[in-house]
Amino acid sequence: MLNNAYVPNKGAVQLVCDVNTGYGHSQYSGMNADTDGGTDRDFNWVGGANDLGTDTLFGDDELGPRDLIHSSNSDYQLLLQTDGNLVLYYQGVQATWASQTDGSGAVHALMQLDGNFVLYDSGWNAVWDTGTAGNSNAHVSIQDDGNLVVYNYNTTAALWALW
Repeated sequence: MLNNAYVPNKGAVQLVCDVNTGYGHSQYSGMNADTDGGTDRDFNWVGGANDLGTDTLFGDDELGPRDLIHSSNSDYQLLLQTDGNLVLYYQGVQATWASQTDGSGAVHALMQLDGNFVLYDSGWNAVWDTGTAGNSNAHVSIQDDGNLVVYNYNTTAALWALW
């Protein structure tokens, strides 16, 4: 998959993506990754992901590798990358937050019935969580402003948020 864009003060950029893995890189026109001093940028292209068509995960809902949910205005996407990192993207290409779990083997992002949002590896070992256990039937949502929030089921009070 190839997409072309224009980046101010940089010129044309080509986004190259392997739709089978969801990974790709960007390359400014006339530059080469081996000679340009690292101006190419690796990224996980959200366009190759499986959009679950919602902004919220409820109890027992799960993201697997390359699955995403998006804000209701579609500006923000939460993607579980194949490297185990859970990443919030703005408009599909700009990472705004990450769980910093790349290389962890995380393959499940599970909103548990106890209210904790947890990343698990293939052996169901927790590698990251929101620390919100003890709040039955809470849910995690991406707001239109890009904030990722775990809400209490009964009071809709925020239990955890990026900001």
